[in-house]
Amino acid sequence: MRRILLLLGFLLDLSFMYAQVMEVSGRVREQVREQVGDSYLFLNDLTTGQKLDSCQLENNAFSFRVVLREGLKPLTVSTLGMFLVAEPGKVTIDSDGTLSGTQLNERWNQYLQRIASFVRRYKSQSKEAQNDLSLSKEQKAGLLKSLDEEYDASLRSRALNMMRENYFNPLNTLAFVEYSSRIREVNRYDLFYPLTSVETRKCKSVKALSERMEQLRKTSPGNLFTDFMVPSGNVDGTSARLSDYVGKGKYILVDFWASWCVPCRNESSYLRRAYKDFSGEQFDILSVATWDKRADTLKALEEEKFPWPQIVDAQDIPSTVYGFNGIPQIILFSPDGTIVARNLRGEAMLKRVQEILEK
Repeated sequence: MRRILLLLGFLLDLSFMYAQVMEVSGRVREQVREQVGDSYLFLNDLTTGQKLDSCQLENNAFSFRVVLREGLKPLTVSTLGMFLVAEPGKVTIDSDGTLSGTQLNERWNQYLQRIASFVRRYKSQSKEAQNDLSLSKEQKAGLLKSLDEEYDASLRSRALNMMRENYFNPLNTLAFVEYSSRIREVNRYDLFYPLTSVETRKCKSVKALSERMEQLRKTSPGNLFTDFMVPSGNVDGTSARLSDYVGKGKYILVDFWASWCVPCRNESSYLRRAYKDFSGEQFDILSVATWDKRADTLKALEEEKFPWPQIVDAQDIPSTVYGFNGIPQIILFSPDGTIVARNLRGEAMLKRVQEILEK
């Protein structure tokens, strides 16, 4: 038994001998310190979410120390929303977010700095266009649209190139996760996902995005609706299903909203116009309150006095089924329940509904 214990002790000493250490030191700006206060900063494994170290700010400074036994991996300072690579050595993070100290972290920093420089130029050009009194309204709109398209194409190209060039290291994960907030449609996802490495696909946030995109794919226009049930979803407390309204012989415009969502409340004026102009034997509206407290929804309904049916307290049931991560989300269903269109808003929504009903 003693020999076994000695052997285990020797192996433990050997593991520490070959383990490598990463030290991270950084500073934050005063306004960040005021936001963070006495809260802890956590250095997390981005793939698993595991907390590797924690600290509190001292005179706007923070530091982490991690023993690396599993090779390179992507990390995040969760409280600060900052990404870096677990790489042996000393890494420094300046108050402006500049990374330095190890090879991959400096490469990641160069990528972020180039993007930041491009974003500053884009914002400056957009501001100039908006303030240019020599342009007509149409010319200004055209120029801003062109700048937006250039901005989107450049960010997309930069992220794709970063992923290609770093397929076999954690920068593949960081580039994809950093860009992923802009992936809202299946065709954009399909452009990026083939370039994700095996390790990147293990990341929790990447798995969540993949699941959401698959739900978007299943509920894209042309597919039959997917039903869901909300316990106590009716205002009277009884259960409600989407199929109580959709697939019943009418076009149904379903508005997923919340009482706290300002754009959702602003959209209600267009929904009222749609209801006033089109409701009848062919068309109706249904509102489904998501991510909202039941009491807050009921209070908002008292204020709004919508004349169409309501499902309340749906929480994340609809967003899980229909793969959306933002509201308002307005979807038009055909009389047989086929999905006609998603992401409808404002005047464009009214025009689309009118065109379909006239057909």
